[in-house]
Amino acid sequence: MNVKPLVKIGYQTVFPSNIVIMPIAPILWCRLEYPEHPDGCPNVGKCHYKIFEPTWDEYALVYAKFNFAEYKRLMKVEHPGWTDKQCGCVLYWQSSVKKLLADFIQHKCPYFDTMLGCGSGMMGYDSMESAGINVFATMKNIGIELEVNPQTTIYLVCLLCRNIGDDTFGI
Repeated sequence: MNVKPLVKIGYQTVFPSNIVIMPIAPILWCRLEYPEHPDGCPNVGKCHYKIFEPTWDEYALVYAKFNFAEYKRLMKVEHPGWTDKQCGCVLYWQSSVKKLLADFIQHKCPYFDTMLGCGSGMMGYDSMESAGINVFATMKNIGIELEVNPQTTIYLVCLLCRNIGDDTFGI
């Protein structure tokens, strides 16, 4: 299914004070239980953790807002025998949404020095969570409340960082 009509890309420049850093967080988050993983992420101990230090001059949060409820409804129409869990399975939508976000970043804001992605490996960068950034609190600081165990809207969020003197983010 083409997810593009269900995705809106947004961005907002932020101050370092908007970014909530919790140095112990990567270890705690990675150990949280989730379906079929009672001990947390199977990659615990394999990932690189480097706690974020706000040493750049400018920051921007770039995010894909995905209409998850509508996606599941459309999947149910397409696959009437599927369960709600099957209709919402990340294997069917996540890579497409991440690609739309990555394309936006590459074409609309090419001028950044580094990035923390929405999940490990996004465009070759570490994730915001693995850098100790509390994405929920950071987004709340810019006026966006994220759902825990989202049912209606999912946000995939990246943090772009750059030094003054470079060109603008391009956004």
